[in-house]
Amino acid sequence: MRWKSISGAGRGETIDLSFLKEPLGLKGDPNTIRDAILLITTKCSVVFPLKIAKLLYLAELEFIKKFGKRPTDNLFISDHYGPNAPEAALIEKIMATKGIVRTEDVRTHRDHIMKRIYPVNSIDDISIPKDYVDCINAVCKTYGRMKTDNLVKASKNTDPYRDTPKKEEINFDDFIREREYLMQPEVSDKIQKSIAEINNGKYRELKSKSEAIAFIDSL
Repeated sequence: MRWKSISGAGRGETIDLSFLKEPLGLKGDPNTIRDAILLITTKCSVVFPLKIAKLLYLAELEFIKKFGKRPTDNLFISDHYGPNAPEAALIEKIMATKGIVRTEDVRTHRDHIMKRIYPVNSIDDISIPKDYVDCINAVCKTYGRMKTDNLVKASKNTDPYRDTPKKEEINFDDFIREREYLMQPEVSDKIQKSIAEINNGKYRELKSKSEAIAFIDSL
């Protein structure tokens, strides 16, 4: 990854974090997490660790919806405040110690102290694939200025989170299988046909996801 100093002091050196993967037992690639965090902190004006976790999770889902597979192996945990990204939180702290980002304690409207994260350098080039970058950008555009409470609600209102017991690793496999199924041309055609019928006033109420899939199969 290459970047240039925002202050104009010159180009910084690439800081490779791949050496952290084995000793820390990380599932995700440290450099991919680093670049995603830098992209989010550059695109969004106000960023806290909780916000980064939610945006990374939503970017993961955005990528799956478009391409039918995960863009990363990052670990996400289901907790009370929605999807959590413990590996990203760890990388954030290391980035701060390495001078890649800086942090500032900020008091919230609820009188909590949170660490606001700023990029030290503007991004010149990043190593993560363009498709993943596009998904992060799309998520930042949709959710980047959203209030924290609304962002938490949006991340909770997703199938992988709802289907995962608290404190357990979020499993994306079922979500991926569903997207693969829906991306099949014959299924997509059936869905478009159903949409056309609904628009023409022909529809029936479906009470569950399984009932919806069975209905599509019956068309």
